[in-house]
Amino acid sequence: MLRFAARYTRQLDSHPLPCPVHLDLLADEPTALDVSPTDLAELQALVAQASRSSAPAISHYDALVSLSDQLSPGVGLEH
Repeated sequence: MLRFAARYTRQLDSHPLPCPVHLDLLADEPTALDVSPTDLAELQALVAQASRSSAPAISHYDALVSLSDQLSPGVGLEH
């Protein structure tokens, strides 16, 4: 399991799929973790659409999102 440090964190779940998908938010301020219901619905729709393209390769997915001004641009970028 990956571990990251942040003062404020929040985990958003996708709608139920055969493979759990989580969006892990890490922030410097608690207000940065606010996600509107519309934005959450769009993220969940994206995950649902992607899951239709193929069978899951692993048992779960976590997308890590840094909402911090403390990191230099490009730090932690992974493809």
